[in-house]
Amino acid sequence: MPSAARRWRESVADYADNLERRRITLRHRQERARVARNVGGLLEGAGLGCRPEDFGPDHLDHLLRGPWSRLEGNSKAYNACLLNLFLKSRGNLTVERAQLRFDRTPVRPKEALTRSERVRLLDAARQLGIVPYSIVVLELTMNLRRSEVLRLTVDQVESDPIVFRGKGREIEQGGGKVRRVPKHPLFRELLPELLAHRREIVRGREAEDPGFLLVHAWGGRLGPWHKAWVDRQFVGPAFDRAGIRKRWNLNHALRRTWIRAALIEQRQKLAVVSELAGHSDTRTTLGYAALNDDDRREVMDSLSDAFGAPLAPRSQPKGGEIGHAD
Repeated sequence: MPSAARRWRESVADYADNLERRRITLRHRQERARVARNVGGLLEGAGLGCRPEDFGPDHLDHLLRGPWSRLEGNSKAYNACLLNLFLKSRGNLTVERAQLRFDRTPVRPKEALTRSERVRLLDAARQLGIVPYSIVVLELTMNLRRSEVLRLTVDQVESDPIVFRGKGREIEQGGGKVRRVPKHPLFRELLPELLAHRREIVRGREAEDPGFLLVHAWGGRLGPWHKAWVDRQFVGPAFDRAGIRKRWNLNHALRRTWIRAALIEQRQKLAVVSELAGHSDTRTTLGYAALNDDDRREVMDSLSDAFGAPLAPRSQPKGGEIGHAD
């Protein structure tokens, strides 16, 4: 590795080591880890081998006019944030002082699964096994986040509604929003089979049972599935088998489908849907509704009779002029 690149890599590694010695929250540790993974390669790829303390406006201009010029606005903003976070740790405020502004990349349309796609997805997941089927049912029919699915315990699913702490600070700190989610009929139907499957996994093992509903054995221990593994091994293959184009962030696609079905198709109350979704603000819930032009057109068509019959055009006097009575 060239000496210049080595200096960057060593600086990033030192930065990561210092962070590990600090007492910081899991969220911040993960964010700093992304910096440690990306910023060294980012600058090496741009041919910048200066010390972090020596990084200046000329180097930033080189990035903007060169390697970053082909990136979309969101990618430029993300890279700038990574670089700024790292340089600030060295007392270098070059990026922060530049006050960079980038055009936002157009947001991809938010889509939900159609009714036929939902049926195909559930059938495909069922063919893959009880664990993939259970995950898809919990996310699609009960609107659970992936992290909530993987943290569900056997004790929690014995009650109806299921009461648990959802999105928020780490569970061990007692944080997270309390959610009360009634069981969907599909989940009530599959639960006995899922519990039987779980008993087969934990039977005869000396490892401590963590109590999670979805567990697997690895390295002589029992533990929950990892989010990325679930997408790669369970949910993604279910989408493929169902012949559905993969959406970016599969869990969000399923949650968006549930919210759209409840709000738009079934005309349920926004406040109740928002509470079941675990949102503290109904505006967040509306953002998941995946509204489209067909929805807007349907509303306008439904209002065709709301304001009476269309007015007939006014007739003009002969000659096109307004006459006066004699």
